[in-house]
Amino acid sequence: MRNISFRIQVLFCLIALVSACKTSSKLDAKDQLTVSAWELNTLDTKAVDAKQFMKGLPYLVFDKDGRYTGSSGCNSMSGSYEAKNNNISLVPAAMTRMACPGNGEMLFLEALQKVKNLEFTGGKLVLLDGTTEIMTFVPRK
Repeated sequence: MRNISFRIQVLFCLIALVSACKTSSKLDAKDQLTVSAWELNTLDTKAVDAKQFMKGLPYLVFDKDGRYTGSSGCNSMSGSYEAKNNNISLVPAAMTRMACPGNGEMLFLEALQKVKNLEFTGGKLVLLDGTTEIMTFVPRK
């Protein structure tokens, strides 16, 4: 009887130890945004054609201080952002003004202005207007 009681106590101690050491796997929006640079993958639910962008696919880099930098595929850009829960607000601050062939940059920037929400699905960053998907990003290599 004493041996069973001891085993039960050890089992409870192990469960308590594992529970105490377990960290939350759910990161907040800002933590998830800042783990990687994010490269454009889809725009209006369609795969992005890299040929539309003079200097490669657009990307965004978010820092923990509420600033972002990136490229529109032609021009460099920066600004500030606020992310909480599934809401995000992007405020542009500066952008270079190089002439860009095609309309890829214009479509990207117009879509970026519509963004109000975000979610993370299957390793992708999904930017939305309410429940409507605007664009998706994948971690940049």
